[in-house]
Amino acid sequence: MAKRLMMRKAWWYWAVAALTLAAWWVARSIAHACPDPWIVYGDQNGAPLPNGLVQTAYAAEEPGTQGFTVWNGENGSMQFTVSVDGACNWLALDTLGATVKTDSSSGPQDKRPFTLYYRSSNLSVGEHNTVLHITSLVADPTEVLLDVTLTVVGFRNYGHEPEMRLLMR
Repeated sequence: MAKRLMMRKAWWYWAVAALTLAAWWVARSIAHACPDPWIVYGDQNGAPLPNGLVQTAYAAEEPGTQGFTVWNGENGSMQFTVSVDGACNWLALDTLGATVKTDSSSGPQDKRPFTLYYRSSNLSVGEHNTVLHITSLVADPTEVLLDVTLTVVGFRNYGHEPEMRLLMR
């Protein structure tokens, strides 16, 4: 009698184990069929930016603009926000000085262009660093940081040295 009761329990445990394994397999298959979106960024052509965005400017001059793209690494819609770090006052996402922009991408073929506007004429000579925050509530991870480095070098030399004359009377 005890052996028969033990056999019934063993059968039950094996059935539960098989159902658990089947449920895990189905959940795993669904997860791989519908992966989470993920944030990808690159230069204007979609090439990787291993060192982030790097720009050089002469002192008292504006270096112009620089482009980059952001897209969803998986198929499906992903809304995202690009924002300049709050402590940075020399970088904007448009000509009016906006520091936050929102857009969406439907997949790897839908690369969304962004343009950075550098305002460096009042910066001192040297290296200035900040980050762009690219965030999406549906992506995994939800935030990616893109480094931005602006190097301000000395004044531009136009091919001649200024001439100094000392007049004596």
